[in-house]
Amino acid sequence: MSSIPKLPPGLKKILSETLSVPTAPFCEGQLAAFIGKRLNRLAGIKLRTDRSGNILATYSSRSGKKLPICFQAHLDHPGFQFIKPLSPGLGLAEGLGGIPENCVRGKLRFFGPDGSSVKATIIKFLRSGSKKWVHIRHRGSIEPGSAGMWDMAPFREKGSWIAGRGFDDNLGAAILLYLLHHASRRRTAWGFQVLFTRAEEVGYVGAIELVRQKSFKLEKSILTVEMPRSAGALVAGNGVVIRAGDSMMDFDPLVSLRLNALARRLSGKSWFKSQRGLGLLGGTESTVFQLEQCKVGSLCLPVKDAHNRHEQSGRPAYEQVHRGDLMSLELMLRTIISEPWDLEQPQQELRKKIHGKQRAWAGKLRKASPRLVSRGEKV
Repeated sequence: MSSIPKLPPGLKKILSETLSVPTAPFCEGQLAAFIGKRLNRLAGIKLRTDRSGNILATYSSRSGKKLPICFQAHLDHPGFQFIKPLSPGLGLAEGLGGIPENCVRGKLRFFGPDGSSVKATIIKFLRSGSKKWVHIRHRGSIEPGSAGMWDMAPFREKGSWIAGRGFDDNLGAAILLYLLHHASRRRTAWGFQVLFTRAEEVGYVGAIELVRQKSFKLEKSILTVEMPRSAGALVAGNGVVIRAGDSMMDFDPLVSLRLNALARRLSGKSWFKSQRGLGLLGGTESTVFQLEQCKVGSLCLPVKDAHNRHEQSGRPAYEQVHRGDLMSLELMLRTIISEPWDLEQPQQELRKKIHGKQRAWAGKLRKASPRLVSRGEKV
C-alpha cells in the first residue's frame, strides 16, 4: 500500500478555520455566520436560511446541469450553554448532547459573540432525567447563552491521525464547505445542494423543523456526511464508511449500491480504502429524511473517542479521525460531483453479473432437474 497523501493546503486551511469556530446545540450562530461569509464571496453559490436557522447552499454550474443530490451535515457538536452565575466565580451551564458524564475537573472554554473566551473548570455534574447540568468555576464574565466547548486545540495532526475538540459534525460541515469551494473555484459541470442543519445532537431538532415547515425543496437523493463512533464493524483507519443504516432505519439500497460501485472504481488507487456497515450505535438525521421519501445514503468517518469521551476512562478526550479515511471521503465526494448521478446503472450491472453466472449453469440445471409427476398425470 502506498503512502496516504497529505491534506491539500486548501482543505487543511478550511478544516483548521472551520473547526476553530465555537459551536454547541442551539449555539451555532458563529459557525453559521462563518459559513455564510465564506460562501457569499464564491461564484455560483446561492444561500438560503429558514426560520430555524438551517442553511441551504446551492451551487449552480454554468451549463445549468445539476445533480439530484443534496449533501448534508449538522453544525452542532455536544457541548455546553452557560445559563447563569451562581455566585462570584461560580456558574451554571447546561450540558447539551452526549457529553461525557465522568467530567468533574474537566476544562472548558466559553466563547463570547465578540470572539473573546473565558476558561472554566467543572466542579460538579448533575443529572435530572435527560437534563444534564454542570457547576463551573471561572474567572471573568460569561454572557448567558454563550457556547462552551472542551478547552482543547480545535485541529492538529499527529502522524496519520487528526485530532480536535469537535469533529461530530463540524468536520462534516467543514468538508462540505471545502466541496463547495472546490466546485465554485473550478466551475465544475454539475450543480448540487448542501444542507447545514442545527441541533442534531439533542434529537435532530433542526432537520425535523425543516421537514415540518417544508422550508426548502431538497433534491431527491440526500447524502449525509457524519462522524459515528469507531466501534464494531466501523473501524477508524479502515477507510471511509458507506453507511447502510443507523440504529433506527436502513437507508436506500440503490443509493448504497451506487456508492459501493463508486468505491470499487476508486479502489484502483492504492491508498483508497472503504468499508460498509450499519452503524447501530446511534440514530441520525438520515432517518428523518428517509421518512420523507427521500433516497438517503451516508458517507462517514469513524471517530475514536467520539463525543470527546475516552474509550477506556470515559474522561474528556480529543476526537480523532484517520487521515486516510478523510482523504478517501474527500475523493469520493469530488468524484460524485464530477459525473452523472445514475441509480439505475449499478442495479443493471449487478443484474447482468448475477444473471451471467446463472446462464453458465442453466443447461446443467435443466438436465439434472428431477421430474415431478402430479396425481393423474401420465408420464
